[in-house]
Amino acid sequence: AFKVLARDATREDIVQFMAGRDKYNPEDVRAILRVSVAANEKIFQELEKEGAMVDAFERVFHEELTAARDAGIAIGEERGEERGLREGRREGILKTLAGLIHKGMLSLKDAALEANMTEDEFTAQMAALGY
Repeated sequence: AFKVLARDATREDIVQFMAGRDKYNPEDVRAILRVSVAANEKIFQELEKEGAMVDAFERVFHEELTAARDAGIAIGEERGEERGLREGRREGILKTLAGLIHKGMLSLKDAALEANMTEDEFTAQMAALGY
């Protein structure tokens, strides 16, 4: 069963180990597979391309996959919050510039330059914001 740890493990060794993995402690199976994947990367890539044992790997690494997915969601939420703050600040700047235009304190040309936009882009943004 531990032939899968060797660099010269065969496809059959790996398939056989995966089929009988229930005989071993799940933590041991995960550790063995980590080493085996590193030592026999080509075989595992072939198995992945064929879709072989994908469900088995997902069951073995379920906790880690779930943790990775949850971490990805948390990172995505943080990025979303950052993006929201950035967009909110930008919208505030555009509204301030539009207010200055309406009060006659700033020209459309200068406001567009300040916003790093063309006059047409600035006008379109202002229309989208209700100005």
